[in-house]
Formats: sequence, C-alpha cells, structure tokens
Amino acid sequence: MIVNPRSIPSHTRCRRELAERITATADHLDQLRFVCSGTEAVMSTMRLARAYTGRTRIMRFNGGYHGHFDLVQNKDEARMLGAGLDPAAMRSTLFADHNDVASAERLFAAHPGEIAAVVVEPIAANMSLVLPEDGFLPWLREICDRVGALLIFDEVITGFRLTFGPSSNLLGVAPDLTAFGKIIGGCTPVGAFGDRRDVMRLLEEQKVLQGGTLAGNPLTMAAGLAILDELGTPGFYEELERKGALLEAAVEKHRAAHWLALTFVCTGSIFAFIFLPPGTPIRRQEDVERQPRQPYTDLYQGMREAGYHLAPDIEDPMYLSAATTDKAI
Repeated sequence: MIVNPRSIPSHTRCRRELAERITATADHLDQLRFVCSGTEAVMSTMRLARAYTGRTRIMRFNGGYHGHFDLVQNKDEARMLGAGLDPAAMRSTLFADHNDVASAERLFAAHPGEIAAVVVEPIAANMSLVLPEDGFLPWLREICDRVGALLIFDEVITGFRLTFGPSSNLLGVAPDLTAFGKIIGGCTPVGAFGDRRDVMRLLEEQKVLQGGTLAGNPLTMAAGLAILDELGTPGFYEELERKGALLEAAVEKHRAAHWLALTFVCTGSIFAFIFLPPGTPIRRQEDVERQPRQPYTDLYQGMREAGYHLAPDIEDPMYLSAATTDKAI
C-alpha cells in the first residue's frame, strides 16, 4: 500500500522525524522506540535482553542508578520489604564494582550462561562523577560478545549532554541497547530505547510487551525536535566545553590558594566536588563514600547564602547549561 505522507497525522510525522534524527547520530542506533521516562527506557532494555538471550540475570555496578523499579535498586535484602521491594525478583541482579574488570569477571565465571545483559552508565553520573578507566568499557564489550550477553548503555544523563548523540560516540564503544531520557524531549516526560535491529525486532513481532498511552505524544515529540535544533547549532558543545574548562580552572585556583583537600571532577558540562585530596584514586562507589560530608554541607549552605543553588546531595553531579554565563561561573 502506498501512503501519501500528507495523510499521516502530524504527531506521527513528528515521532518518525525525531526517531530518525536521533538514530542518525550513531552508527549502532538502528531503531528507536519512545517511552515516557528514563526508568521505562532502561526497564524495557532489560526485558528485551532477557527475551533475546533466554537468560534472566542482569549485571550492574555498585553506585549506578538506572531508575526506580525493583531490579535496579541498591538496598540490601534486610531493607527490601520495608521499601516495598520484591527480594525474589531482585536476586536476579548481580553487582560488580565500577571500573573493576576482575570483579565483573568473577561474576561471569560464577554464573556461566545465566547473564542476559550488563547495564552501565558509560560515564557514571550518579555516584558523584566517576569516569571510565581506559580499557573498562572495551573489556565489557569484549566479554559480552564472548559469553553471549548484551551490553546496555544507560545514557539517560549522558546522551546529548556531552556531544550531539550518545556519549558512546566519544568513548569508542558501541552497546547493543541504549536508553535515553530527559534531554531528547526538552525535559518534557520522555525516554527512548533502541539499537540493534535484530533485538528490537522482538517488539515488532510482539514477542516482548511494551506500550504506553502517552509514549511519543505530540507535545514531547515537538519539544524534542525543537531541542535538537538548538543542540545542533554549530559550536554548541564546544561552548559548553569552554565553560566547563573555565569553571575547572577557577575551582583549581581557589583550591590551590586555600590548600583544600578537594578533587574537582569535570567532563564537558558535567562536574562534581569530591572532598578527597587531589590525586586520590576515584574509581568506584566506595572511593566516593570515603569523603567526609561536612565540607560539602558547608559549601552548599555558603553557596545558597550567596545566591547559588548546588545539588543538595554530595553524590549528585551538577551541570552547566547554555544559559550559564561566564560571570556566574
């Protein structure tokens, strides 16, 4: 059947156009499906991975955040019921240490043929800000290929934040599935997931259930097209990089002048204060947790009094935006 494009409802055209523009940003993005949040996006990638591999276990990393559904919570079993979580369901989740190849290798060895997928933030932006060490992501790619598991990148924060597309373009590692959120809809309720056509085919064949009345709604799709126009402006990300470098230089000058036990972590427009001496290895969640909390409490309160609102939680990273002025920095 030949369809006249003019006969397609405008909201359908917007959804198709936004999907095409997002998938065009990375070679590994074959197909995309919209949902209403990053949580839904990650949840759907895990369901697809289980269906595709016929396995049940998911490996993730201590300190990562992938939404608020049961399978990706960090609570120990003694606290699960009090938090309304299902311990039986959560036992299928395996935890490794971030940037620790040996830790992940042990889990693969202990559960041969059981792990459906590894889910990771390619740049960990939920345990303060922890960058991937050289070789960590390529190793995850290699071992997933070797054992038949899928590699899922949670790019709800990093997607379109550091470059026009997923951060995998900068990191040189292609996942099997990618989850997006927030930014692709101009901060309207949005999420999206996709990647390999042979995996996404399970949705088309209705072997995997996924739906949502408001997924891909006209308001969100129009907002997404508008924000991609802004993000695609020549020099947009270079300007964010410049602002990040300006802030990093200012903080370092202040730190050195006052002999502060402070590590300032910055990549592009994402930054975090970690109150550990410069040069301290910061590779995983337990490294971040070693910092004293009082210095950040003092900083937060002092900045509020000066008219600046930082993230209230010491382990939340912060972000510069196109609207941030050099004066404010």
